[in-house]
Amino acid sequence: MRKLNLTIGHGVGWTNVSIQSLPLKGPFTASWPRAWRIYQVNVMSGVLLPIIDFSAFSDDSAARRACRKTIADEIGTSCRETGFFALTGHGIDATVIDDAFTMAQNFFDLPEDEKQEIAIERSPCHRGWFTHGGEVLNKAKQPQGDYKEGLKIGRDLDPDHPRVKAALPLHGANQYPHESGALVGFRTQMDTLYDACEALSRHLMQ
Repeated sequence: MRKLNLTIGHGVGWTNVSIQSLPLKGPFTASWPRAWRIYQVNVMSGVLLPIIDFSAFSDDSAARRACRKTIADEIGTSCRETGFFALTGHGIDATVIDDAFTMAQNFFDLPEDEKQEIAIERSPCHRGWFTHGGEVLNKAKQPQGDYKEGLKIGRDLDPDHPRVKAALPLHGANQYPHESGALVGFRTQMDTLYDACEALSRHLMQ
């Protein structure tokens, strides 16, 4: 069995969305009522993941604006003290998330040789699938790699795009699996979720 985790990275000129598959065995302990709805995660360090309600940013009413500084302070504190937080009230439709996570599960269920067809090593801009242990922050302390596999997509840019021509890092084309059977509609569903996450990330970074 697996749980799926969605992470969003945002930088100057780029946004990255990664859907990761985490096997439910070994030391990993997490309890999520639904893959997209994270209320509480008990990580191995015993740190409780902060849950932040972003709904005050959904409109520009006076009542909502009054809450925003408090929310911004909560985000800042979470980033400095915990390093992560879970966002609720983000406004992304649950169906969009559920559909993309179902499609991601279908992809992760493929045999490894089929997933290798879009391996991240084939991409010049760090897009595609990586295997269990394929990512690690510190090889000296964790030579076995991270306990996950994942699939990374970004803004899909063709070779004629100015940022691609300028050879800017992390800019270029996505890698998508061949669409057949349970993967029909994969690109549309992933791109729909990506667009929603990109808009949210830009709002969050403001």
